[in-house]
Amino acid sequence: MPDHPRKASPSTLAMLVLLALASLAHSCFPCFSLFSPFSMSPRLVNEQQYDTLLRQSRLAEPPLEGLSHLPPDELAKKLASFAPPVSPRRQALILDTVMATILTLCKKLDAKLNNDTRLLGLANSEWFRDLFFHLSRRLEEMNKGTEMMKETYARAIDAKLRGDVEESMRHGSAHVRTIGGFVVQTLQELLDMLEKGEEVPHNFFWKDVASLEHIDLDMLAWVAYCSNPKGMGWQGFLARREPGLQVSNRRIAFHRGFSLDHSSKPEFEVGSRQDSGFSTHYDDLLKAHPSGYQ
Repeated sequence: MPDHPRKASPSTLAMLVLLALASLAHSCFPCFSLFSPFSMSPRLVNEQQYDTLLRQSRLAEPPLEGLSHLPPDELAKKLASFAPPVSPRRQALILDTVMATILTLCKKLDAKLNNDTRLLGLANSEWFRDLFFHLSRRLEEMNKGTEMMKETYARAIDAKLRGDVEESMRHGSAHVRTIGGFVVQTLQELLDMLEKGEEVPHNFFWKDVASLEHIDLDMLAWVAYCSNPKGMGWQGFLARREPGLQVSNRRIAFHRGFSLDHSSKPEFEVGSRQDSGFSTHYDDLLKAHPSGYQ
């Protein structure tokens, strides 16, 4: 799925300058804090901590941590349960209603940020608009593939979200969403806050919303991993995110207030994912967004 980025705008070309002036932007646009509380003096973390922190902003990305103690047969069965096959009826629901809902929300968010850049600031508005544009375009391409490809896409969208699975493994009571549920919930929650003029939580942007950037490849890699964790297929999907991934990682780290230091000691405590507390079943959310939106 080749990328066809939109024509660069002046705000995109001025990205680095705007980031350097982010503290000034914050005073001008109080609805959104460009910095995390520690971004002016970022915490130095080692490579392992850096990767762990970034995985909080890649909530569908494999591999899964915490199941290495299981025997091979039990591990295979457990992983398969996270991304099971979907019935033809379920596939039709996902590829029609769920896709239409996501595309509609992406278009509304793009229009909202285009009409009022004060909500996030120029640089971040452009970055998130590009994120929504590419997400919607890639999902549209998925819906035009062969029947086998469509079945894989539907299975990926309906798979359990890796970030939620890990939270559930650690805490037991965490709700495990589907990837489609996470996407719909995140987009709808963001749109609701922007339309109401509410302050958007910093962590929500740079964990949940940022996780949508490459989720089309992450979810395919997740399904491949759940099918064969020892194979190379899932790593191939993740490799397709380069080279833009490294640029995004630096942006996420900047806004979340940490930076890589190869000599850093492992003293940084990684925080858990924010619990948004929204609806538990994304089929319920879809009722408010029927297919057929143009």
